[in-house]
Amino acid sequence: MNALLLAALCLVPAFSQERPQVQAIESFKGGLNTWLSPLAIADDESPNLQNVLIDESGGITRRKGFSRRNATAIGGGISDVNAAYQLEQSDGDRYCIAFSSTSGYYSTDGCQSFTVFIDTLTRNNDINCDALQDRLYCSNNQYNFYVSGTNDSNISGAPANLDGVRVFRNRCFGWGNSTNPSRLFWSNISDCTAWTTSTDWVDIAPEDGDVILGCGPPIFDMLPCYKKFSTWVLKGYDPASFTLINVSRTTGIKNYRTADNYGNVQIFDSLGPYGGRPGLYAFDGIVVREVSQKLRQGNQRITTFGV
Repeated sequence: MNALLLAALCLVPAFSQERPQVQAIESFKGGLNTWLSPLAIADDESPNLQNVLIDESGGITRRKGFSRRNATAIGGGISDVNAAYQLEQSDGDRYCIAFSSTSGYYSTDGCQSFTVFIDTLTRNNDINCDALQDRLYCSNNQYNFYVSGTNDSNISGAPANLDGVRVFRNRCFGWGNSTNPSRLFWSNISDCTAWTTSTDWVDIAPEDGDVILGCGPPIFDMLPCYKKFSTWVLKGYDPASFTLINVSRTTGIKNYRTADNYGNVQIFDSLGPYGGRPGLYAFDGIVVREVSQKLRQGNQRITTFGV
C-alpha cells in the first residue's frame, strides 16, 4: 500500500517556479538617485551608477567629484575655513588666500600648502574680501586690511568696524560700521586705502529699524545692497551722480554671501516678504521675485513621511 502511494505521488507533476518578469527600460536619463529608497525611485533612475551621469539625450558624462588639495588642514583642522579667495596679479602671480579661526594663510601652489601671514584676527568673525589692482581688500568687523600676496597691511583711513567690502566703479564700498549701521561708505577712486569718511557715504533708510547686511556683486552697472527686509541699488559713475534707488521695501537678504550673479539675475537667500516666505529670490535689474516656487510646491505636497 505504501509502495503504491509513493508511486502515485511520483507521477504528480511538480509545481514550476514562476519565471522572472522582464521589463524594458529605455534609458537611465533620470540619473543617480541615492536619497530615496530603491523601492521609491523612478524607473529611469538608479541607486548604483558608478561615476557617471546620463544626460537628457542619453549621453554619458563623468560624474563630478572632488579631490583633496592640501595634505595638511589649515588651522590644524580644528576650526572651519571661514573664507577662501583667489588673487591673480597683473605680473602673473597667483595666490590662494584662506582664513580659519584667528589666522590668514597664503598659498602659491594652487591651495596645496599654506603659510600663515596673520594670526590676530577675531575668532568666528566672517572675513569678507574683494579684489582691486593686485590687492585683496578685507574686513571682519575688527580689522580693515589688504593682502598683497604674502602679507597684510592695515587700512587706517577706512571706517571702523566694517563688516564687508565690495568693489564697484573702481572704488571700495564698505558697510557694518557700528555707529552708523545703515551707512554705506566709499573710498577714493582707484585707492581703497584712502577714505573721506566725513563726506563719502550715503545712508540707506536709517530710521527703518533695519541695518545693511551687505552688497552683492555689481550687476547691470548697479551695486545691489541689502537689508534684512529691503533691497536697494546704487547707480551712477561718481559721488556727484550716485543715486540710491529702492527696489523692494519688504524683501531683503539673510546673508550677503549668498548673493551671486547667474545669467542676467542676482540670486540670493531671503526670508521673503516681511520674513514670511523663506526661499531663493532673484533681482533682475528691476524687481525682486521668488525663484523657488517649484521647490515650495513640491514640499507642500509632502503631508506624511514613511517610516
